[in-house]
Amino acid sequence: MKNLLLVLLALITLSGCASSKSIDTSRCIEIANTAEKNGIKSGDDLYKECLDKQYQKEESKKGFWEKSAENLFLLAVEIISS
Repeated sequence: MKNLLLVLLALITLSGCASSKSIDTSRCIEIANTAEKNGIKSGDDLYKECLDKQYQKEESKKGFWEKSAENLFLLAVEIISS
């Protein structure tokens, strides 16, 4: 049973890594640099806000099966680690 869980965990991990995308941070860096030059707001704060929006946008694009696989992976990790 434990071997089956480990195989399932490995397959889910591989599928999750294949489907995840990296976030383009260059736009957030440009926004932070422009704001800091103009003195509008802290560049770090704007950078963090921009990244949060990017992550939320990517998270909202995930489908039911992708979210389910992610939750199943976390459950498997909890079961194996306990």
